[in-house]
Amino acid sequence: MRYVRQWIRSWGAVPATLLFTLISVSCVLMLGLFLLWFFPGFIRFHDIIILVVTPSIVLPCVFHGFMILLQRLDRMEENMRNLAARDPLTGVYNRRQFMHLAQIEWQRSNRYGRALSVLMLDIDFFKCINDSHGHPAGDRVIQLVADICSETLRQQDWIGRYGGEEFCILLPETSSDQAAMVAERMRQKIESTRIMLGPESSSVTVSIGSAERSAVTNQVEDLIGRADSALYEAKRKGRNLVMQADQCEYCY
Repeated sequence: MRYVRQWIRSWGAVPATLLFTLISVSCVLMLGLFLLWFFPGFIRFHDIIILVVTPSIVLPCVFHGFMILLQRLDRMEENMRNLAARDPLTGVYNRRQFMHLAQIEWQRSNRYGRALSVLMLDIDFFKCINDSHGHPAGDRVIQLVADICSETLRQQDWIGRYGGEEFCILLPETSSDQAAMVAERMRQKIESTRIMLGPESSSVTVSIGSAERSAVTNQVEDLIGRADSALYEAKRKGRNLVMQADQCEYCY
């Protein structure tokens, strides 16, 4: 059944229906001709016509309904996979799915010796936003930041919600300096965007730490840990800035 569904997905419901109908009618026709040739009198020629016409009318309806049902089942399964992989508030990947993708990119980077960088992003003073304006306002801020980050990234980049107000971004084929440039664009765009947090619009800021795969990172968790250390250094230096791990004396 799995291979049939894959074949239908690649062909489409209508072509698959036509093919199944053609095969069925051909089989019925060959069976009728066989009986007519080897068993004269058992079946007549107009019976063969009826045998051919009947499935050509009935089978397309049956097959097409079956194909549509399989396609709907495929869409339901795809939706379930998306729900399991996505953060329900922002629509970006959840932490489990992000780490799965990060492991794949890490292995590819190691195999081909390609650059790989990670950004850790945290919303500044997020607890104050929740305390002053309520959790719905905090949710809107998280959604805004996720949207801006997603719009800034390339198609091959990955973003996941790593914690409550913290995001992790994976940048394949990207050096530390290039990653810092991407992070700075995000930081500036977030800072310049106004959002309603009460009767008046306000702006929010983020702190970002970046790190590139190097000799001191033996696994993807080490790379994320270096970016996280750079993030905390950015917080320590006043927030609303980007800090590179290789330029941070406190980053391991």
